[in-house]
Amino acid sequence: MDKLLGVSNLKRVLFFILVCALRVSKRLYLVVIRKKGPIRRGKNTIIIVGAGYAEEMMLRDIARRGYQDFYPLGFLDGGL
Repeated sequence: MDKLLGVSNLKRVLFFILVCALRVSKRLYLVVIRKKGPIRRGKNTIIIVGAGYAEEMMLRDIARRGYQDFYPLGFLDGGL
């Protein structure tokens, strides 16, 4: 009986550690990694009209240049 309780407690401890690690990793992502993304101050915000191959290449080019000139807000596509 003691062995079963030990395994059960071990599972609880592991579950607690995994949940804490998940919360810490989410916080780390939101605070550290996300802040390193493009900064919008002083840049022209744009909406890319269309959602095809050419518009994807345009977005990749803007991202490759580090969002120096433009900050895309999203795509606008009327296709079905």
